Amino acid sequence: MSSELACVTCILDHLEREETALCCHIGRADVFTVAVQLVQRLRDAGQTALFASGFTPRPAWWNRFLPQSSVSWFAGTAGCSQKTAAEIIAQLPVSVNKRLSFNAGNPRCFLAIAALAYSRPDVLVYTTSGMDPRGRNSLQSSIDNIAAGTRAIHILNSPDPASSEGNCPSQSPMKCVCCSGEIEK
Repeated sequence: MSSELACVTCILDHLEREETALCCHIGRADVFTVAVQLVQRLRDAGQTALFASGFTPRPAWWNRFLPQSSVSWFAGTAGCSQKTAAEIIAQLPVSVNKRLSFNAGNPRCFLAIAALAYSRPDVLVYTTSGMDPRGRNSLQSSIDNIAAGTRAIHILNSPDPASSEGNCPSQSPMKCVCCSGEIEK
């Protein structure tokens, strides 16, 4: 069993036992592989699950001809009106540039999570890879508001996940769990 698959199995075990949102410290396993496999397993079990990662906007050359706004991207992704998208973006605890391609890691992550949370899936899996510590802390402290009505699962690498459990650097209201993915021989 790969370390990523071991992490997914561990997270699923915690999901069955816990009623709260989870912050899953996965050691050195690949965050994106774990997130994608977790979402697939949840979907196979009949739940609506989405993975919010820092999105990639259209290619840079495209924006020379038809620049995309953050509001129009959000509205298209969330399936809401541009007015609703603008209202949601204005409530985010991070400054979002009007032009989508001008946003760095923190605003991109906030936009992706908020847009996918708008559809109220059963489970929203996300990572804070690419965010700076201030952005990560801001997201973690506001995730209950952004993803209200959705069970949030934060997946992050930790060099020593066992020591991080219960002592999460993000000071999140989520329950921290260790799913190191270490394969026992």
